Order: sequence, then C-alpha cells, then structure tokens
Amino acid sequence: MLCKEIENIKDSMQGYLASVSCKSVSDKLNACAHIFSMIEKNPENSQELFEHFLSTAKSIEGRGEAKIDVIYTDKEREALKKKYGTLINETLELLLKRNLDEHDFYTQLWNNIFCTTAFQEKDSKVFALYYIWIDARIPYFKLEAGLQMDNSEFVQRTQNLNSNLALAKAQFILKTNYFSQKTARASVLLSLIDSLKEKEEDRIVLMAHVLDLADSSKYIEERIKQLSDKLSAVEKKIRQLSDKPLAEGAEGIE
Repeated sequence: MLCKEIENIKDSMQGYLASVSCKSVSDKLNACAHIFSMIEKNPENSQELFEHFLSTAKSIEGRGEAKIDVIYTDKEREALKKKYGTLINETLELLLKRNLDEHDFYTQLWNNIFCTTAFQEKDSKVFALYYIWIDARIPYFKLEAGLQMDNSEFVQRTQNLNSNLALAKAQFILKTNYFSQKTARASVLLSLIDSLKEKEEDRIVLMAHVLDLADSSKYIEERIKQLSDKLSAVEKKIRQLSDKPLAEGAEGIE
C-alpha cells in the first residue's frame, strides 16, 4: 500500500475519534469496534495502524458529539473483561519491564496479542484494543534508567530531610485543606523541591517520598469509596426488604 493511502487511513481514524463522544468505557469499546475494522481491512499495515492509534488516540479522544453505534453492551464488556483482561494485563506487564523502544514495544504487543490463538475471535481483538487503549501506561514511552541509590544512602538522606522538616512540610502540603486548586498545591510543592536545588539527590529522595505519600492517599480514598459503595448497597437492600409487605398470614412485631 502506498504511503499516501496509509496516511489517509490514519487521518480517517483520527477524524472518527475527534467526531464521536466517548463519555463512558462502553463508548470506547464500541469506538474500538470501528477502529479495529479499519485496521483489519489493511492486514499488511495492521501493526503500523495499531501503533498509530495507541500513540495518538488519547490526545484527540472525546472531542466530538456524534453518538457511537452500540455493538457491545455493558454486560458484554464485563464478560470480555473477565475472559481476557488478566491475559492482556500480564502481556503488558512483561513488555513494560523491558523498557523497549516505542516501535519495538508496539510491534511485540501486536504480535503477542493479536497474532496468537488466544485472541482469534474478532470480539477478543476489539476488546484487547480497547483495554490497551484505556490503560494509564498508554501511550508508551521508553524511559531513561534514572538515578540508582543504595538503601543506606536513601535512609541517610531521608533523615536529613526529616531534620530540616522538608519531608514534614511536603506531607503537610499534600494533606492540608488550605488549597482550593491543584495548581496552587502543586506550585507550593514544586517550590519546596526547588529549594533543595544545590542537592539534587535530596530533591530526588524528597520526590520519592512525595510519590509514596500521594499513592497512599489515593489508596485510602479508593478504599473509602469502595466501603461507601458497599454500605450504600446494604442500605438499599435493607430498604427494599423493609418495603416488602408481610406474607399472608404473617404477624408483625408488636
């Protein structure tokens, strides 16, 4: 296929994504049914189109207002997730650990999922495309190794940060209810990190602790939401039971 024809297909994919409204996860799954059909019709360039879609989709998705044809219901999406979700996640995890070049990553991802017997049915391939798309680690980027530090040095620098209250201040910035905007909180936190500009390693250690604090806060919020949802479900069930009339012949409690 000529390069111009491939570029036209890529433009069509982007045009479609820009025109539709992806307000729910099911919208995205149904959008992928259309996108995968475009990929499937061009087998010689399928991997290239797959890479293009995943590397650009999140920058243009959901801008339009056109409704997406419903091919998969929420129930069908959940069934596909139960059948294929774990396998897709495991494949992603294995490739992410290797820190491949971007093109190599997408090539191996395509081969390890879309060219295997486990994903022979079209429904499985559409779901795989969708499930990879919504993953927070897509689009993929090859990263530099970053600073390596032994545990003893990390502990020592953490103690230094504790002694000058930098770590305590970072925790306070993350937890206080003073800020009404995330940008305000972020700018104050960045200012604290920049104040250690003469000690790059200390800045990195402080940032490592900030990431841990942020992750723990997110986990707690998620657990609270899960418990709240369960409690709401129990309360709803209790209300339903209390609204049921007594069975014929049964006596109420006096």
